[in-house]
Amino acid sequence: SNSFCTLLDRMGRVRGAFKRDKNDGADRADGYVSVEELRALDNEKFTKFYRGKVVPDGEWEECLNAFRRGLPTCFRINTALPNASALRNFVERELRGSGFEPIAFIPKRMGYQAAVSRGEMKRDAEMKHAKQLLVALNAEGMVSRQEAVSMIPPLLLDVRAGHRVIDMCAAPGSKTTQILERLAAQGPGGIVVANDVNQGRLDVLTHQTARLPDAKS
Repeated sequence: SNSFCTLLDRMGRVRGAFKRDKNDGADRADGYVSVEELRALDNEKFTKFYRGKVVPDGEWEECLNAFRRGLPTCFRINTALPNASALRNFVERELRGSGFEPIAFIPKRMGYQAAVSRGEMKRDAEMKHAKQLLVALNAEGMVSRQEAVSMIPPLLLDVRAGHRVIDMCAAPGSKTTQILERLAAQGPGGIVVANDVNQGRLDVLTHQTARLPDAKS
């Protein structure tokens, strides 16, 4: 069908984007925090605010170690795409052997994670192809890089065609795009109003939503 040919054409452009990708601009739109940035949590003001008040003294070091531990690399397929299952099969073939496994609570194997942080993926030469693939697919709006825990609220929200959704703490936009995709997959109707109190983060939100196929600003 025409939609399937269009999908294959987009896949071709994704492959071509591997060579064009010279920086991590697409990575920075996913809202992740690097392990290096997390080390900044170990500072005087942070300790004064949380230690003994929020986190018991006996659990403080364990808590800091948990904060510093890199999160798994996760992504989900844009289910609003025509023949999203074909894209899923393509991604599975391309990532075979790279450690990515389906996220159990995401239906139809449309979400994946690997026990490797984003920083570790950058440094691991064997993960180069997987990294380039995800960066290119993310830039095209075919997948969204998003923490697994962040994927849960839109699933529980159970948005359906015709629903009107307001997201008042929307940036960086991962959950917002997930809701938009859910609406788009069910046909016309419905609207998402997204906003954030932080002007700077609104730029990231705009980038996230604008990269989706057929996005209208």
